[in-house]
Amino acid sequence: MERCQDRKDSYSASSGYESANDYHIYANILEKKRNEEKLFLVRQADEIRHRQWQLKKELEEAKRAIGQEEDAKMIANSSDQRLNGLSRTTMVDAMLQENRILEKRLIACRNHSMLVTTFI
Repeated sequence: MERCQDRKDSYSASSGYESANDYHIYANILEKKRNEEKLFLVRQADEIRHRQWQLKKELEEAKRAIGQEEDAKMIANSSDQRLNGLSRTTMVDAMLQENRILEKRLIACRNHSMLVTTFI
């Protein structure tokens, strides 16, 4: 009976040390996962920003084609200063929404251009 009691004590003492060592392993795994998520958001933001730049250039060209020079200049001079200071997820969401709006404006501008050239 005494022998059984010694085993219980030894297990409880060693399991405490093992969990302390496991904590550092899990903390490192969590840190890696957070870094990967941050890197993913940065890459996603860069891709969205590049698409936004393309849409702005296309919209600027379309506006010039239908004779709206002032709108084309405003699009060319617009900047992303208003997005500074936001969290990455909020910034990505805002840029996605802006891209959707730019796509709609581009489609409307192209449709207008087609309509004008059809009746001329």
